[in-house]
Amino acid sequence: MKFEGSFKNKDAQNLIYRAFIPENPKAAVVLVHGMGEHSLKYDFMAGMFYDKGLAFFSYDQRGHGRSDGKRGHANSYADLLEDLRQFTDIAKVESLREDVYLLGLSMGGLTSLLFAIKYGERIKGAIASSPALRLVKPPTGIVASLAEPLAFLFPTLTTSNRVPFEDLTHDAAAIEAQKADKLSIRIISFRMYVEMTKAMRYAFDNASKITAPVLLLHGTGDKVIDSKATKEFCDKMGSADKEIRLYDGLYHELLRETNRQEIIEGIIDWISKRAGK
Repeated sequence: MKFEGSFKNKDAQNLIYRAFIPENPKAAVVLVHGMGEHSLKYDFMAGMFYDKGLAFFSYDQRGHGRSDGKRGHANSYADLLEDLRQFTDIAKVESLREDVYLLGLSMGGLTSLLFAIKYGERIKGAIASSPALRLVKPPTGIVASLAEPLAFLFPTLTTSNRVPFEDLTHDAAAIEAQKADKLSIRIISFRMYVEMTKAMRYAFDNASKITAPVLLLHGTGDKVIDSKATKEFCDKMGSADKEIRLYDGLYHELLRETNRQEIIEGIIDWISKRAGK
């Protein structure tokens, strides 16, 4: 069964989602996309999970894709967590499975780890790919000094994320597809940026509270998010079942890298070994 639906979040915004549910799934996987992305971008993966007996759910976060909300904006990171809490409940109902695993990418990876801190009992595990725990090149000078005042005075004011397409993946076809993608955005609001930096600090301060199984993935060539921060975070987590996989020289978007097939199959295998236990 494959279909598209929507749900209203606490702010009455309409959020679009996609579901790929095989017969009698072993577990449900909820994909949480990164900043500026959308759920349709990861349809190519859905069939791989579906064929392995895993229900696959993805949604456009508020301010992204075809969902409601100011583009590239959220008033607080707590809003993103609440949207995800709602959606994981929907995934459980529609898949008829209590076993839910989060698959978060970049900003979505940070959100998934925060979810494991706050709502760890609601999920069976989390996979975070290139989680946004520390920027390689954070803003400096006047931009950095103005971020918080602007976030307070003009919260929905946006700025470019300034990340070159070529820094995301080595795959030339994936780069061209990203450039042509009309649903992707390359802006972030000042409020969203400030909320994100606060969320990064909170995640590090509370990593020991994570007890659910966690798989962390990162490319050592990532020019956007510091792979060393992911290693540090792994060391701090309280989970007895934790693993980090570092990919030599790969860039930020691991699931769109040249060897994505191998990486995605590794994720599916990790989930399948834990599903139903």
